[in-house]
Amino acid sequence: MYTAIQTKRKLIDVQEDTLRVLSVKAAMEGTNVKNLIEQMIMNEAEKIEEAIEFKLYTSLLQSDPEGKVYLDKAETLTFEKRIGV
Repeated sequence: MYTAIQTKRKLIDVQEDTLRVLSVKAAMEGTNVKNLIEQMIMNEAEKIEEAIEFKLYTSLLQSDPEGKVYLDKAETLTFEKRIGV
């Protein structure tokens, strides 16, 4: 069974010079501008998400809230590997 990814539509204004540069890059990559921009946005969002996770995890390590252990050792290692700690 196919599961569709949920998306939202956003209308953006792009300067002509910027659009021209993106058009050239898209052509070089064998795609179109829409797909190129979507991919660039997804990549940037992933970087931001990883940075947020890292900052949150680092903060939790420093504060050690009430001495409680929220993850077992295997879960901690998996999470640390995922965020590159």
